[in-house]
Amino acid sequence: MHSEIQRTFQENLTELFPFVSTCYSSSFNLLCFGEFLISSTKERSNLGDPLGPLLFRAASLRLAKFMKASLNSWYMDDGTLGDNVDVLINDYQAVPQIDRRIGLELNEH
Repeated sequence: MHSEIQRTFQENLTELFPFVSTCYSSSFNLLCFGEFLISSTKERSNLGDPLGPLLFRAASLRLAKFMKASLNSWYMDDGTLGDNVDVLINDYQAVPQIDRRIGLELNEH
């Protein structure tokens, strides 16, 4: 698990941290949960990983906290920012640097 995501769980989702940490403490080749077939690495979740959305939300929570805009509202992967143009431009320009630190990648398409 990416260190910034791990820190988010430690600081904000403390009840879930032991479970998530155990799930990603070592890599495994293949794991089957009923209809879910998962292959994983220690660093990130993969398609079909039942914890993938939760890990993504933890990373996006870190991103949301870095934004300076006065309107800063998020639901899963949808973020809405509102402020004067200069603040919004600064937030937008900061996203790629923040993304690299927290294990996300900005999709500009």
